[in-house]
Amino acid sequence: MKEVPAKTHDRKGRVRRPSQGGAGPKNLPSKDAPKAGKFDKRPPSTLSEEGKAWWTWAVAAMDSMGYLDAADWGFVKHVAEAFEDYSRRRAQLAIEGDTISTMEGVKRNPIAGLVQQDRKDMKSFYSDLGLTPSARAKFGGDTGKKDEDPFEKIMNQNRRN
Repeated sequence: MKEVPAKTHDRKGRVRRPSQGGAGPKNLPSKDAPKAGKFDKRPPSTLSEEGKAWWTWAVAAMDSMGYLDAADWGFVKHVAEAFEDYSRRRAQLAIEGDTISTMEGVKRNPIAGLVQQDRKDMKSFYSDLGLTPSARAKFGGDTGKKDEDPFEKIMNQNRRN
């Protein structure tokens, strides 16, 4: 069992704990970890065709990584609906343009701000679902296997001689 570091106090008497080693790569959940049940891969009937296409793509990607279960269903549905909103706003912005004319003059189209916020939200959602390279690196970065270093092999041969 790992020993827990003792608590220390700072000069003001507040309890401080030593660093626990930072936030290194996290392993994927064990295949033996308790699951919430089987994920229903069928897209919700409330989604548009574009939302269903996104659902199919995302579910296939997450399923191939091996950590999708029934507890994820609601969040994946939420992200699919957010993707629909984002797509709809992008289409509207493409028609209207980045600027609009008002009585006060030419202004930035308010939909442009919504699209910009949608992009940030989608990036966050993709990361939460493990659909970005950096998110996958957090889960799969430390597999326990070391890559074979060709220079180490040469050094070991020279040490034997």
